[in-house]
Amino acid sequence: VVCPLWVLPVPEALVKLAGEHDAVVVVEDGLVEGGVGASIAQRCADAGLAVPVHALGIPVGFLDHATRGQLIESLRLRPEDVAHDVLARLAAPAALSLLLFWGRRPGGPGVVVLPRPL
Repeated sequence: VVCPLWVLPVPEALVKLAGEHDAVVVVEDGLVEGGVGASIAQRCADAGLAVPVHALGIPVGFLDHATRGQLIESLRLRPEDVAHDVLARLAAPAALSLLLFWGRRPGGPGVVVLPRPL
């Protein structure tokens, strides 16, 4: 587990770590568009890395009126939903290793590196 002190500007160490994996998943604590995932994807592209970056979070648009819990559930952002979706990606034949970046509160952002399956 890596816990960077900041996410913007994207630390070079995160770009290097992303390049050592087959995919990156970013769980945003806000909007997906223009979020940390987009910044990581851009920095990876600038570095010539072809690693796909998948961002999970709130889409741009109007959401139905609901409680915070209902919104998180409907957007599949509960921890169990994120874990299930990430593990499903790992089970896919093309996914060999995955870097999961989770912007969590409180305590700041964190990175969880899931090893290559045997």
